[in-house]
Amino acid sequence: MRYIVTILLIPLFILFVSACSSKENNIGPINLTANSEFFDGYPNLSPTKETLAFVSFREDNYEIYTLNINNNELKRLTQNQVTDSNPIWSPYGTKLLFEQNHGGDNFEIHVMNSDGTNQLRLTQNTIFDGFASWSPDGSKILYQSSISRNDPKSFEIYTMNSDGSNQLNITNNKYYDGFAKWSPDGSKILYQSNRTGNIHLYISSVDGAQQTQLTSGISNNQSGQWSPDGSSIVFISNRKGTQELFTISPDGTNLKQITQLGAYSSSPKWSPNGKDVIFVSSSGIGDNTKFEIYSVAIKNNKTQRLTENTFHDSNPIWSSKGSKIIFQSSTHDNVDIYMIDFDDN
Repeated sequence: MRYIVTILLIPLFILFVSACSSKENNIGPINLTANSEFFDGYPNLSPTKETLAFVSFREDNYEIYTLNINNNELKRLTQNQVTDSNPIWSPYGTKLLFEQNHGGDNFEIHVMNSDGTNQLRLTQNTIFDGFASWSPDGSKILYQSSISRNDPKSFEIYTMNSDGSNQLNITNNKYYDGFAKWSPDGSKILYQSNRTGNIHLYISSVDGAQQTQLTSGISNNQSGQWSPDGSSIVFISNRKGTQELFTISPDGTNLKQITQLGAYSSSPKWSPNGKDVIFVSSSGIGDNTKFEIYSVAIKNNKTQRLTENTFHDSNPIWSSKGSKIIFQSSTHDNVDIYMIDFDDN
């Protein structure tokens, strides 16, 4: 069984949701890709419709599909003999960015209409270009470029127009720069870099002219995510030993620890209303390690475990209204996409 990235292999038993809601109609997890016996992952939900874009190996190649989560209508968007991955919806849900493998480490950024038509290649290199995202108004694209996906030091951050023109390196140094995210108003870029030795968060102007270090110290601070209103940033840090979630204001003030699980936590995502953050956390060691989906309330740091099973649960995302959470879950021979209800009460 081949995967795009390394996935922990964990035996399949029973999947159920722990008491994350007092509502009696919370029916637990729904397997959205139950008809597939292969990899289905990297879910991304349209901001305008209940349409899920994802990557699947169901037809002997990694291709991009969409699934209407209301009526289960499935559509294959890419059809070729190379790997297509990481679909990202445009702000208005009319287009999708994705990566396509052109041999070895040469991944390039492509764009297509939401129905799979008009597929265009935006980057023209012999190296890795990927991890792309749209600016809030859809006019620009933020992405990373690297000589090799396996060489972190070669990662740099770029912007370009939505048609692929005006490609600009906004970091341009010999260190690792990555995990770049647009601010909600599109005026700034949040990213992480190891240019001081440890990994820290930085904020840059869109043209790269102004770059400010946000976190400091001998710890690693990464995976930063803007809150929906841009007033706060959630990130993961090992500054207290284990990797926990923290929040900080964009000016570097109001640093707060919001989880205390004593375990490896990752992949934080703000709810649409900014009241909660979902994330992945692990327990156990070695073959007994379990990765589950959690949430934490920003108001009082109340932490809830949302899944409890022996799967590897990862890549959680919110529905547009914040009432549901979609994630991928892996077994010893399969990866499927699930959906659960969420109640912040």
